[in-house]
Amino acid sequence: MIVLGCDSITLSFGSEVVLDNLTFSVNEGDRLGIVGANGAGKTSLFRVIRDEVNYTGNVFISSGSTVGILYQNPILESENTLFDELIQVFHHKIENDYDIYDYKYQVDTILHKLGFSDEEFTKKVNSFSGGQKTRIALGKLLLLQPDILLLDEPTNHLDIESVEWLEEFL
Repeated sequence: MIVLGCDSITLSFGSEVVLDNLTFSVNEGDRLGIVGANGAGKTSLFRVIRDEVNYTGNVFISSGSTVGILYQNPILESENTLFDELIQVFHHKIENDYDIYDYKYQVDTILHKLGFSDEEFTKKVNSFSGGQKTRIALGKLLLLQPDILLLDEPTNHLDIESVEWLEEFL
């Protein structure tokens, strides 16, 4: 079953054509990597899929599917602590005290796998560097478990152990 499709996508910025009549589809369970030089249009394609830019052509996302995206430089401003920022992903799901333990475990695991120490869990998100904020945004996105996951250069701020874990996780 096709979960994401692009048909005849053309995107231009002024006279510069970034995407020219692009057509492809992604089936349920597929993992797709888009590789290209800087400026080739990878991020622009993500913006097309999210309907954030004007383009011609058609984008299809299967009914009921959720799309999550991690851009190269996400904007993440929060006065929450690191742990609280990620646990809020589950706020709408927590029905009783027993649920919270599973969610805390998931947050703890993701944060450690992305290279954060226990001591950093209580630091405010705003105190982290840009690269660390990218890892925080990635952690939130992974906890949300969208049906379609778009990652724009997700390994830029990860150490080798975190990269290997992310590859296995995906």
